[in-house]
Amino acid sequence: MEIVSSYTRKLNHALYGGNQFESSDFFCSLKITVDDEEDPKEAYHDLQNTCRNMVEDAVEKEILQISGGLPKLEWDAWLTGVVNQKHWGDVETYNRMSPYQKNIAQMLKRAYKRKVKGDISIEPIE
Repeated sequence: MEIVSSYTRKLNHALYGGNQFESSDFFCSLKITVDDEEDPKEAYHDLQNTCRNMVEDAVEKEILQISGGLPKLEWDAWLTGVVNQKHWGDVETYNRMSPYQKNIAQMLKRAYKRKVKGDISIEPIE
C-alpha cells in the first residue's frame, strides 16, 4: 500500500519586518510504501509529522533571514525567562532582537506592568 502525505504553509513577510505584500510558500509531499504488517495509520502520522517538521524548519530559517534577530533557541530561552519572571535579559540581547521580537518584548513588558497593578494575570506557558 502506498501512503502520501503533504503539508503546506504560507509566510507573510510583513509580519516579520519584510516587505508588504511579499510572501513565501513552503510545501512538502512524501510518499512511502508500507508492508502488510505495518499499521497504515501510524505510518501516515509519521509521514505527516516528517512533512510538517521539514516545512516548519524551512519557515523558521526564512523568518530569521527576513527579520534577523535572535536565533530560535536563544529567543525561546529569553521568552521562557520572561514568562517565568526570572529575567528580562540585557540591553545587548534586546538590541540584537528583530523588530518582530522587540514588538513581542514590549507587549510582554506592558502586560507585566498591568499584572503588577493587578489588572491582569500572566501564567507561564508550558
